[in-house]
Amino acid sequence: MIQSIQRNVTWRAIPIAGLVAGTVFLLVNVLLMPVVYQINGLLVVRYIASLVMGSSVLDSTDTGTLVVGLIVHYALSMLFTLVIAIVIHRWGLVVGIIGGALLGLAIYSINLYTMTTF
Repeated sequence: MIQSIQRNVTWRAIPIAGLVAGTVFLLVNVLLMPVVYQINGLLVVRYIASLVMGSSVLDSTDTGTLVVGLIVHYALSMLFTLVIAIVIHRWGLVVGIIGGALLGLAIYSINLYTMTTF
């Protein structure tokens, strides 16, 4: 199976897709958070940084916190893109789209509503 994946997956597309998906996610959250929730749009980046730095960074406006949040966010985006690429290769596009949507919803819910409370 590994050799088949190595032959049929366009590896250059995975980091590009991860960067694009991560950027779209950030833009949507940064632009919509102030409109919908009347809070700072960069709170999402601080939530992501809190996954590795702890909940004390949620109140911080430090540039280092934002940099850590961006690094973690884009690393996770590329990792999850790799997972979806393997699913699409193994089971097809329809399963990949449905699985990707469910995985994205699960990841969003777990990361932003569960992990940030600890």
